[in-house]
Amino acid sequence: MTETVVSTRLLEKRYGERTVVRGLDLDVRPGRAYGLLGPNGAGKTTTLRLVTGLIAPTAGTISVFGEQLTSATADRVRQRIGVQTDTELYTSLTARENLELWGGFFGLRGSEARRRTDEVLEMMSLTDRASSPVGSFSKGMRQKMAVGRALLPRPELLFLDEPTAGLDPEATEDLIADLTALMRDTDLTVVICTHQLAGLDTLCSDVGVLVGGTLVAQGDISELIARRWPRTPVRIDVAGDPARAAALVPDATVTSAGIEVQSASDADTEHAIATLAAGGIPIRAAVPQRPTVQDLYFATVADARRNAIESGKVVA
Repeated sequence: MTETVVSTRLLEKRYGERTVVRGLDLDVRPGRAYGLLGPNGAGKTTTLRLVTGLIAPTAGTISVFGEQLTSATADRVRQRIGVQTDTELYTSLTARENLELWGGFFGLRGSEARRRTDEVLEMMSLTDRASSPVGSFSKGMRQKMAVGRALLPRPELLFLDEPTAGLDPEATEDLIADLTALMRDTDLTVVICTHQLAGLDTLCSDVGVLVGGTLVAQGDISELIARRWPRTPVRIDVAGDPARAAALVPDATVTSAGIEVQSASDADTEHAIATLAAGGIPIRAAVPQRPTVQDLYFATVADARRNAIESGKVVA
């Protein structure tokens, strides 16, 4: 197995005078979920089309499964990937009929198509609606069908373009739970292009942030957060006078219910709690205020836009 499933170097795509993707060095590791994040117009969908061979780059290289992607290799590479970019389905057909029909487009026939359809319906928690017309499905169920359609040929690499767009929180949570279970039970690698961040930190282990066609951050989510915020705020709620508690712990700040300390490790938090206990301060709770992938995203985008303004550039 290669160290990366998808790798690009100095990838660029221009349309006339407009550069949509610039200098992109993307690395997607096998068996992981990679969230390619960015505002609308940042170049996410163009990047997806580039790495799936649907459009040709203006400059740079693309490697998928360790093989350079070219016009000669694109068809062979695409046989190993699945792509969901929309939810267009045949609304008058049932869920089963839709999947069996699309299975035929992927070369599945007869009992094999029926067996694979059953597997996909179970993966997407749609078995009980197999005989229902897709036209009667909610938007969330149609999203699941679209993802399931991309899974029919048993891809090793799955690309999802805004899979939770327009979904309510419950439908989003449901879809992410199905994808998480799929990742747990298979060796599938998933790349999600999105600006919808809800649930990503439970599904994705890696992220890349695109701003104005440029990849401004990339890596393991926990490592990126730790690098940006090496010290985690910890709120310690106490009984009694918060000012007295703050006087016992160096650099603590007073809150309405207690104090807040900046902790570089669990040991720092434990030391602060032990100090308060030794000083006779009753402790009600200690809650780390850990930054999330949303915090990371917004901070990274804000930095990129500020840097662009300072350098006289305009970014999406």
